[in-house]
Amino acid sequence: MIHSKIIFFISSLVSFNAFSSNTIEFNISKKYNAEITTVGQEGDYKVKYKIFEKTRLIQGKIIHVDSERKINMLIDDFNFDGKKDFSIWHIDEGMGTYKIFRIFFFTDKNYDFNEIHSPCGDDYIDVRVDKQKKN
Repeated sequence: MIHSKIIFFISSLVSFNAFSSNTIEFNISKKYNAEITTVGQEGDYKVKYKIFEKTRLIQGKIIHVDSERKINMLIDDFNFDGKKDFSIWHIDEGMGTYKIFRIFFFTDKNYDFNEIHSPCGDDYIDVRVDKQKKN
């Protein structure tokens, strides 16, 4: 099994493909850090994350991803609150034309990443962050 660890202390967008196991670490804010690991293979992916306050573990969860396509992740400030969030995305399983996103915002209220859902109930498709317009 190939295991790679990629560490990013980032202020820009990061994307990588998950095959068997990949880990990224990043600063959510000055106070909190995160470690996110993708494990599995096409059709059976899990995303495990841990949130730390300095070196103390304060949260950890597993997200199941139902996709026959390989998954990718993006780290960015999706809600423009100054804290890093993350998204999981994959190419649609039809014609392979669209990117299907699940987006997770970090909240100080419960020190966790919370998945946001589209108001219409559908998936988020082809998400782009426009820092100028903040949308």
